[in-house]
Amino acid sequence: ALRIVILIKRNPGISTAVLAEELGISQRSVQRYIKTLCMSGEWIDYDTSLRGWRLEHEKSFLLDFEDIDE
Repeated sequence: ALRIVILIKRNPGISTAVLAEELGISQRSVQRYIKTLCMSGEWIDYDTSLRGWRLEHEKSFLLDFEDIDE
């Protein structure tokens, strides 16, 4: 699932088919992972103008740790 977030962050507008090919999984599996990520708090949207997935506000709580105090 984390690899999906990384690919979407690096390639806003990436399609389900390309994600599936890059990860070696089915398109249905990609959709299930995205649904699970959204349910866990990731803001992943399908952008109809780009015809692909993007992170809302180009941020991910799984990848953006700048705001966390150590």
